[in-house]
Amino acid sequence: MLKIFFLLIINYIFIISINQIHALTPPNTSSAELNSNGFFKKNGSNFSDFTLVGNIDFVDFSKEIILIYLPGSASDDRSDDHCSVRSEFYSFIELLKYKPKNKNINLYLLCSHLLYGDQQYLDGIDQPYSYPGISKHERYRKNIKEKVVEFIDKGFSSNNIFLMGHSCGAWHALFLHEELSSLFNSTIAISPACFGPRTLWKKRPNLMERRASEINFIENINNFDPLIFIGYQDLRENTASLSKLLKINSVNFIQLPNKNINGIYYVDDKVCTWHNNLNGVKKFFILDPHNINFSRCFVKYIDDILTFINLRLD
Repeated sequence: MLKIFFLLIINYIFIISINQIHALTPPNTSSAELNSNGFFKKNGSNFSDFTLVGNIDFVDFSKEIILIYLPGSASDDRSDDHCSVRSEFYSFIELLKYKPKNKNINLYLLCSHLLYGDQQYLDGIDQPYSYPGISKHERYRKNIKEKVVEFIDKGFSSNNIFLMGHSCGAWHALFLHEELSSLFNSTIAISPACFGPRTLWKKRPNLMERRASEINFIENINNFDPLIFIGYQDLRENTASLSKLLKINSVNFIQLPNKNINGIYYVDDKVCTWHNNLNGVKKFFILDPHNINFSRCFVKYIDDILTFINLRLD
């Protein structure tokens, strides 16, 4: 009887840990999903009033900046239910109204949610250090490379192309800095992380060895000069786990806020919630700084992104 009770407790703890892998997304967001590639087009003054369009006919590519946005991934090696949700862009959409160095900013969503690895490993379990076949994340990186080349072939200058990502998308963008150094300008990485919550790390020694190898690779990239946003209380990678990377002189680092004594995240005097206080939509507090960019709170950091882009442009 005691053995059965012990097994039930272990199983409960494992399920809780698995649930932490997935972003803390509020329920009933299916109508807000974004599931296709495209450029963001602002339709009005409200931050939530935008659509995705498949293509834009540009007249002068030298006057166009493109931020290729790379969303995170909820599953380790399997496909995801959706690419992103609208609230992920309620702050980023503000970038479209600015013209750094007299150039237009274009924000492009690159979806990779339908990709999966050859083995389709279950979430939360360890994987071999050397993946048997092609992993989901190798396919994600290939997707990024192909899109960058596609935009250059269309006429975009590599100096006007930036990779901008969240979570695993941000991690891949950092990793590709060396291989694609001649094809894009730099990276804006928001809460880069690709190996699950820290509560699972001890249970995944092979993946942790892979993680250490990738961090070592990233730390030794020549001319590594991204803009990185990350919080100390992030449940995945945080300022402590990536401390060596953040101390590189050429890295631009901005720390995301900590929660207050009530466990609530604020930016200045703004409470950070999902859905950004849209009328008629139930509010959910952001419970992990990993996801602050899904809140309107992230508007505070738009100026930091613009400053970075201005400095990086010729």
